[in-house]
Amino acid sequence: MVEWSVWLKWFDSFLAFLTRIAMQTLCMCQDYHLSTESVFYLVAVQGRITAGLPDWRCFTDQQQVHIEDYMKSPYYCDVTSSFNIRPPELLYFNVLQLYSECFTVVGTVECQFNVELSNQQWFDGASHLIKLQACSVSKAVRYTQERMVVGNATATEMWNRVFHGIATSNEELVQRFVQPTQCTQVVSVVSLVKPWDRCKFMTHIALSLGRYETEVDLFCHRTLRDAYLKVIIS
Repeated sequence: MVEWSVWLKWFDSFLAFLTRIAMQTLCMCQDYHLSTESVFYLVAVQGRITAGLPDWRCFTDQQQVHIEDYMKSPYYCDVTSSFNIRPPELLYFNVLQLYSECFTVVGTVECQFNVELSNQQWFDGASHLIKLQACSVSKAVRYTQERMVVGNATATEMWNRVFHGIATSNEELVQRFVQPTQCTQVVSVVSLVKPWDRCKFMTHIALSLGRYETEVDLFCHRTLRDAYLKVIIS
């Protein structure tokens, strides 16, 4: 009969072996994860620079902060995160509720950048293909025209190169930028936040109804009052 001490020694050796294998596997996963993040960042951010796109079609510093945060997060991209890392070409759609009603994620694709604005599809910071929902074309066109009136240079360029063609049913542009849908209208429903939780309530109102490019731009102010002034005059 084998003594208990022999069994214990064997068990200790086996346990050490399993621990070593687990640690090696963890290190391999971490290396792969970091490698994936690096490739992800190069495609989403550096790819635009390498392609020679103008500054306004590259991600802002604030967007890059959100992209890096998303890369390290174990969670899927929610509505607010998608808004923060939206394509730079759509940055002038600076109202969360409006953006979520007009645009949708079609899928993750290989980003192909093109200096000609009308020849490139919209890619966000997660390498998602973004398209305008067919039922929201008139809403997006109207908002683009409104931003043009107040002198927004990006809106003007997007109207001249993309949205005017979509509005006049240019078949090539509609196929490239518009996602067919059976919906007649998309309505973004704002989640319920109780008003007696004052800080959360005020933050929620600023995020859901204010005008801002990213959350970093919104909350980089010293006080909530300054943040509200920012979302009102943007």
